Amino acid sequence: MSNLFLNGLGHYSPIDDCKNGTFLLSGVKAWNLLDNGEIKGTIEQQTLDIFKGVDEILLSRNLYKNNIARVQCFLTNIEEYEAFNKAYSQYMNEHIPARTVIGVSQLRFKAKIELVIDCHG
Repeated sequence: MSNLFLNGLGHYSPIDDCKNGTFLLSGVKAWNLLDNGEIKGTIEQQTLDIFKGVDEILLSRNLYKNNIARVQCFLTNIEEYEAFNKAYSQYMNEHIPARTVIGVSQLRFKAKIELVIDCHG
């Protein structure tokens, strides 16, 4: 996944260390499902793939999902909330960070979901 951020997909870092013990993840999408300029898969597949990438990003800073404090979720079809929530809950398990789910009209690369995540180190 790290190479994707070096190939012109956007001018941002996948994680920012705010130097106060807070880490911000932005533009988190299902990069492993990117095919010919479009992110493929169901909402469940995209959600689970996103969290594989989240784990990779967090581990690069010696962080884990239990460090996640808040998640902002952007869904292009709010009708898929239940399926998204099932996959999200599967990943989070017993950890329950603050969360906001927002319906939006579209996301880059035709993704069904994008996350912004705040973590504490």
